[in-house]
This record gives sequence, C-alpha cells and structure tokens, in this order.
Amino acid sequence: MNNLNGLTLHDVNFTWLHSNSIWDPRTKRIYQYNSNSSLIEYITQKWDANINQFINTDKLKLSYNSNQDIDTFLFLSWDTLSNLWVNRTQFISKYDNQHNEIESEQQEWDITTKSWKKESLFKYSYDQNNNIILIIEYQWLNNNWIELYKSKQNNTYDIDLNLIKVINQDWDTTSYTFINYDKVDYFYSKHDIISNTESKEKSTIKIYPNPCQDFITINGMTSSSNLSLFDLQSNQIQVKNDNDRIDLSNLNSGIYLPQDSKGK
Repeated sequence: MNNLNGLTLHDVNFTWLHSNSIWDPRTKRIYQYNSNSSLIEYITQKWDANINQFINTDKLKLSYNSNQDIDTFLFLSWDTLSNLWVNRTQFISKYDNQHNEIESEQQEWDITTKSWKKESLFKYSYDQNNNIILIIEYQWLNNNWIELYKSKQNNTYDIDLNLIKVINQDWDTTSYTFINYDKVDYFYSKHDIISNTESKEKSTIKIYPNPCQDFITINGMTSSSNLSLFDLQSNQIQVKNDNDRIDLSNLNSGIYLPQDSKGK
C-alpha cells in the first residue's frame, strides 16, 4: 500500500503452498518517512501461524544530517519477553562537502552496561571525480583505533573524465608498501558514451538503505526493471524488482554492485 506521494507504507510477501493451493503470508514491512519523503524507519514482521498474525522481528531507523545525507543506521531487534525494541547495531557516518561518505563507524549495543561499544571504523578518501581511492579499516582495541587493513585504488580517466582504468592495491605489512592485486579496464561505446561531467549533471539516482537487510530502494532510474546485480566475482545475481524497490532478502551477506541496462 502506498501513500498519496507514491511512497510505500507497507507491503506483504507471500509464498505459494502447492499442497493447499493457497498463498501463505511470510513477512510484512512497515515504512515511515520524514517531511522530505526520505525513509526514516521500517519494521520487519514475520507471520506467526500459531496466532494467525504478524509479529515484530527487526527495525531499521535512519537519521539525516542537514545536507540530507544518512548519518545513522540503527538496527533493533524485538524482544518477545519484554515486548520492547532492543538496540543491536548502529553505523554512524560522516561526509565531505561533496556528499561522499568519509567515515563509517560501527557500534554494538552492550546489554550489560546498556551503552554503545565501538567495534570498527572505515575511513574513505576520494579523487577529484569522487571515486574512492583509499579505504582504511580500524578495530577498537584497548581504547584506541588500531589499523587493521587498508587498500588503495588508482584511477585513470580519459579526457571526458570517464573512468578507463582501476588498479587495486593492498597494503603489505612486510614491506610497508602497497602492492598490486588486480586491474580493471573500462571500454566505452562511441555512440553511447556519456562523459562523467555530463552524467553528474543529469544523474539524480539515489540508492538506500546502504547497508541494508532485506531490500534497497532506487530513486531516479527511468526503469528499475532493467537493473542487474553482480557480486564481486562479476556473477549476475537474480533479484526481484518491484518498481523502484529491489528485494535482497534471499541474498547472503556481502557486497553487491548494481548496474543498469547501459552498463552504468
């Protein structure tokens, strides 16, 4: 069900039971938005056949900074004993003036102290075209951030600022230098090519939430039905498209890359 602005208020997923030839309800999601039509909360419920109703399982809450960038993802779980939402994990992000995420800190809820514990931290650096060139991962240990891992990406562009080469490097703790581990070359059709500058002027595509649990919403695409999803081994993943919403509930945890029919 959608509201008058076309935003989804709730949806229900069913599974077909061949034995009974009926649709069996499985999950329900309930959404809330702020005055800018940005998602601020969604609740996941599962069907309990014993009581014939949906019961709460998980909740995601999002908050935004003054530039409308998501600065907090808060994940909560439903406690059936207390009938209350319980904090689980939160991600706190910082951005530069180009809306690029430069820090993402993960915190876990400590039920003993009833406070947040620092867990991990990612820092990102970008080149002049807003593509990531450096990722550093830290772990919170003995009240300090300890560098755990870092990788570097060297990007090469053509005269139209289109990305044509990426060389990825990992930090070698023995030689204390970056070493190459793979390279990606990009080739463009002479007829379909759109410069990076032009695409920035025209593109208003937004993908959220990221990270996600069950689905992502894509705003700004002319036809999300042409969207494909790939894993890091370039294998295409089969997903269900529902207008601008992509169901990812059946995927394993990991990193996936969206691509439209034009390869962007």
